Order: sequence, then structure tokens, then C-alpha cells
Amino acid sequence: MPYFRISHFFVFVLASLLVTIFMFMKPGPFGSKWKVDTQREVANNIQMEQIRRKAIIKSVCRQKNSQKSENINRNKLQRIIVEDDFQLLYCEVPKVGCTNWRRLLLTLGGHVKVPPESLTGKYVHSSQALRSLSSYSEDEIRVRLQNYTKFLFVREPFTRLVSCYRSKMERPNPYYHNYVGRMILREFRPNADKSLLATGDNVTFSEFAQFVIQHNNFNDGHWFPIENICYPCDINYDFIGKIEHISVEAPWFLESVGVPLSYSRHKATNDPRTDVALTKHFVQQLSHEQRKALYKFYQRDYEIFNYSRPEL
Repeated sequence: MPYFRISHFFVFVLASLLVTIFMFMKPGPFGSKWKVDTQREVANNIQMEQIRRKAIIKSVCRQKNSQKSENINRNKLQRIIVEDDFQLLYCEVPKVGCTNWRRLLLTLGGHVKVPPESLTGKYVHSSQALRSLSSYSEDEIRVRLQNYTKFLFVREPFTRLVSCYRSKMERPNPYYHNYVGRMILREFRPNADKSLLATGDNVTFSEFAQFVIQHNNFNDGHWFPIENICYPCDINYDFIGKIEHISVEAPWFLESVGVPLSYSRHKATNDPRTDVALTKHFVQQLSHEQRKALYKFYQRDYEIFNYSRPEL
């Protein structure tokens, strides 16, 4: 009967499919080759992307008449952390996973004897164990810049700004509320409640954005443009990662430089991460003029790191 023949046909197809899947999943030449091919493809993609990112940086810097100098101002090296054992130079960019990179570097350098993920953010940022490149002599700086692997990770600028607001203004943060929050409320909220003026609490994203716009020389690395933190037009970075792809790029990079540790993401919480949707929610609270002014403030980061221009 036709039904009997069709049923057998589908059974045959299903069995063949299962055997094929099994061959690629089980240990052995087939599964191993598939895994190797996948790893090879990932590596090729990342390497090609690195070539593209470096070419864009070089092109943008050339257009802006930014020329690399052999003698780099020591002030431009303050954010670069040195790891001598593995010959790494990491430019630390706040709100781009820097706490996790600090955890990893503290463990890598033998400064702590516990797993990186067990270290608190407060501990890793207060630790004096990690040394800045700016603290070395001129000769020591030159040797490290020439021979060490220099890397950084970047982030979409508006998303980084929103992440900063949520971390420093929206959530409890006594230092930033008392220092920056009170300043913002005094300047941008007429007739603010005295209790808020005393604490610096309840700053809106619009008020925070206006502060960033009008005080664009307020040098706080949490929202300062990455160009003015890591100076990619002055320093030839060997690896430019993006936090949007960190789950793929960080493991590949660490393996490529022989680091025996993995990059651990933050522990899951009930507080959602700052993603594209959340960024859009906050940016929509700004006026057209504020969005234009913020884009102008971060324009170089958008161009140098090839992020799409946001809707203004």
C-alpha cells in the first residue's frame, strides 16, 4: 500500500539523519573534524574582523590628522594595566567589562589565590596590585609598548552612557550621588527638594545627560569617550574587542595569547543588563537637541570603532 511504502521511506530518512548526527556528536574523527573546522572558522572570522577594525581606526585617525608618535605622553598611559608574566597591556575602559578583566589579571599575576569570579568589584577596584604602564620608566614603557600584546574592549557609546547612569545615578551609589548627583540637581533642577539636594538622589537620565553635555571636560572615565581613555590614534592596539561579541572574542583572544584562564561574565541578577532595547528606552527620554549634542560628544568613538550612527 502507498501508506506503507511512504512510512518506510520516512523511517529510512529519519534513521539516516540520526546516524549522521550521531557521527558528528560522538568522539572520533568525524566529530573532532567538525569541531576543528568550527574553531578554525571562528578564528578566521575574528582575525579578519581585527584587520578590518584596525584599518578603520587607521583611516579615521589619518582623516583627523592624528599621527602616532614614538614618544607618547605619560598621561595617556594611566589606564593601561601591565601584566608582565604574559606580556599583556590592557587598556581599562569603565563600563566595558573592566571589573571582570581586573579579576582575571589579578589572578593571572598571582596577586590572589582564589577563582576570579569570587572577587568582589569593590576589592578589585581598590586593589593596588595591578600596575599602570605610566608608572614605569621611559625605557621600560618603550620596551613594553613594542613587545607586549596591547588590547582593549569597546562598547556602543550611548549604551555605555546608559549603563553608567544606571550604575552611578539610578542605583544606590553614595559617592556619585553625593559628589555628582548633588551638583546635577543644583544646576539642572530649579527648586529641587532640599532633601534631594542633601543626598543627590533621584537624578533623571535627562539631567545626567545634560550634565555630560555641558561639562564635557569633566574627566570621569565612566562616561568619558574611549578615544580619550585609550588613545587608539597614538597606540597601535593588537586586539580591539567589542563587548557586544565578548562571549566569542574574549575566549579566543585569551587562548591566542596563552592565558590559561577564562573570562567570567557577571553573575546573573534580577537587574537586566543594559542592552539595545534598554538604551533606546532611556535615549527616548532625551530631547532631539540633547541626542545631537551627545552624538557630537561621542562622535569620534562612533567613527573610530565603527558603530552605526544612532537615530537622533
